[in-house]
Formats: sequence, structure tokens, C-alpha cells
Amino acid sequence: MGKKNTEIIHAIEVGFVDYLRAISVDRELVLTKKLGWVKTFPTIWSNFIFYANYDSDEVVTQISEVCKK
Repeated sequence: MGKKNTEIIHAIEVGFVDYLRAISVDRELVLTKKLGWVKTFPTIWSNFIFYANYDSDEVVTQISEVCKK
């Protein structure tokens, strides 16, 4: 993938995170280097994980932690 494509992808991802920050006022939003997720209950919006950068042996544990919250 070329440098320009990588920059475009990064800009889209940053824009998406900024959008989620804006709409998640009074909602739980978690942003770490390894995980990004938003809890939108009680609205009709879906709760969702929007990025996860875990090694395969960490995924089950980390998703379980998110589901507990």
C-alpha cells in the first residue's frame, strides 16, 4: 500500500474516532492503544468495538472484559 493510501486510511480512522467522541457525550467511550469502544445504552444506537489491536491470545480475555462493563 502506498504512503498516500496509508495517510488517507489514517485520516478516516482519526475522523471516525473524533465523530464518536462528539456523539458519545454522557456515554462511556474507551480509547486505548489496543482498544476503542463505545457504550451507547440506553439509546437505540448499537454498542460496539471499533478497533482492537490484540494478539490472538489476548482477544477472548479482552472482549470478555468489555462485555462485563
